[in-house]
Amino acid sequence: FSATMPTAFYIGLDTQLQRYDILTHASSVVFDITAQFGDDKEIYHANSSNDDRVHSFTMRRTTNQVLIGCGVYREDTHQFSYFPAQGNFHECQVDKSGQWLLIKEDRNSAGNEDNRIIDLFTGAQTVLLQAQGAAGQSDNGFGAMVAVDASNALPNAIRRWTFGPLAPGPLVYNSLTGLPPSLTQISFANARSAPFDQQYACGAA
Repeated sequence: FSATMPTAFYIGLDTQLQRYDILTHASSVVFDITAQFGDDKEIYHANSSNDDRVHSFTMRRTTNQVLIGCGVYREDTHQFSYFPAQGNFHECQVDKSGQWLLIKEDRNSAGNEDNRIIDLFTGAQTVLLQAQGAAGQSDNGFGAMVAVDASNALPNAIRRWTFGPLAPGPLVYNSLTGLPPSLTQISFANARSAPFDQQYACGAA
């Protein structure tokens, strides 16, 4: 759902991202990737900033569903950006502010979950490897993410990271030793442009 239009949500439909209103049943096209990237590619797993101006999406080939990289569209300037996969691509997500892009990929095709964090304002990129605590399950807030830290010795350790500059925050949660993980999916939909102690994340297993 849109953060600013409470009755509208986004649908990735083939080459288009559409906005659909559940009350009026009206839909509108936010963008179409055909002219920019060709008709042999489609949108997969789209995300939007809280002001509805910046949209990220995984791009995949329609012929074999291979994930080839991450696209970003700025609705206010009608401009696309593209970040090709480095290794095996997994997914990408713009943060709630629209400035930061989190890309998850296995950079060396070694079975890892590595991260690339991109400042969409400057183009600067920072790599966070799995051994350094790269995010597995995660969700983005404003210039930050809440993420499972697979490199931590505690079971199912969940840490907050800030993006600019990239820095690890404190552990905010961990499961009990010997018991199944109690949080395997994370939602940071409550994220706001506010101090972290005024926000919360949810999770499920």
